[in-house]
Amino acid sequence: MIRDTAARLQTFPKGNKEGYWKMYLPVSEFFIASTKTPRYVKKAAMQTFINGIVQLIRIRPPELREKTRVVASIDLPDMWFSQFTIFFDETYYNGYFDRNHPDYKWIPLPPERNLLKEWGLTIPNTLTVKGYREEEYNRWSRDIWFIGELD
Repeated sequence: MIRDTAARLQTFPKGNKEGYWKMYLPVSEFFIASTKTPRYVKKAAMQTFINGIVQLIRIRPPELREKTRVVASIDLPDMWFSQFTIFFDETYYNGYFDRNHPDYKWIPLPPERNLLKEWGLTIPNTLTVKGYREEEYNRWSRDIWFIGELD
């Protein structure tokens, strides 16, 4: 998982017509989402996302520095929908976080919640972390943590 992710992030991706690029971790859903997968493995997956963000920012072409945002989302508890995202369009980026609809919404997590402390992760001080509680159709909910160029 770690080596495969690093290999896939050797060149800066191109955007699509919708204004973004995304990539999930190259790992089986049954493995990463399993309650039997050890915590240290999930922690390694999260740190892989952080390291991947740093790598993408490092290799980003100079002409795209002011035009793109590099972000990862980590979905807990199962992590299956976690992904790298590069936003190539600021309008799309701003609209992406508008999730206050009758059927689903994102509620900011309280400030005392801290993904880095809860999991023992490290990030460069140039990155930001924001957490949300996603509730959908009053049937299920999950925490989504965003790490990257958010401000």
